Amino acid sequence: MNYIRLKQKIYLSKLDKKYKNCKMYINKICAKDNIMANSLVFINKKKYLGEKLPNNAVILTDLRRSKKNLIFSKSPRLEFSKIYNLLLKKKFVIKNKIQNKISKLSKISSKSILENNIQIGENSIIEEGVIIKENTIIGKNCIIRSGAVIGALSFSFERKGKKIYHMPISGGVHIGDNSIIGSNSVISKGTFGFTKIGNNTMIDTLVQIAHNSQIGNNVTITGGSNIGGSVKVEDNVLISPCANLINNIIIGKNSHIGIGSVVIKNVKRNTKVFGNPSREI
Repeated sequence: MNYIRLKQKIYLSKLDKKYKNCKMYINKICAKDNIMANSLVFINKKKYLGEKLPNNAVILTDLRRSKKNLIFSKSPRLEFSKIYNLLLKKKFVIKNKIQNKISKLSKISSKSILENNIQIGENSIIEEGVIIKENTIIGKNCIIRSGAVIGALSFSFERKGKKIYHMPISGGVHIGDNSIIGSNSVISKGTFGFTKIGNNTMIDTLVQIAHNSQIGNNVTITGGSNIGGSVKVEDNVLISPCANLINNIIIGKNSHIGIGSVVIKNVKRNTKVFGNPSREI
């Protein structure tokens, strides 16, 4: 579940006249790290790392290139959101849904709220007041504490003047085995694929983990911490209370984020950082 399928071939020139020069059809929607043939994707130049741009996908971008499959936009994410919402409005989008499968050996409070299309492994415990949204997978021997929300919609939108364009969210959350999610913590679902929590990972109370983040195995995230979108936390990391991690960074294996730190760049493996902004100590 890392891309969105469309019900038929769509030519953007038929959706809006401003795309009249786009001759390629699309039949799916993807993220930039999973570009597939005949997909629609956006790429911002500030996040472009020089990778080769394919010729077989329609790419919305603020990079100035002469390729026929590229559509220039000053705000490619905004343009992408507009098109995606229009495709939803016209009912061209096939929504991703996982198969419902809840183990009879799990213990689920009658005072929790479970949507359809979720999976919960054996011996997992869902306490009262928990909300589990669709497209959530919870492994074996997990505990989801009271008040936690798993699979919340992400805080993802674009503005143009006074108008707000919400980014459609169709992914989910995948939690590995033997992990704990603390009370009143929130894990947002991925845009297309899964926001992931690894095995044996402990997440404390009042922790926010934003969309598309990938949290490794044996990670500890303590109370009041905020993990931005598309953050990768490698294995055996300790994140101390009230730490804040900006979007799109990597926290290396065996590292330690000190209490109250504000992390705005990648952290190397086997290091300890502290402060605002954080620095190696």
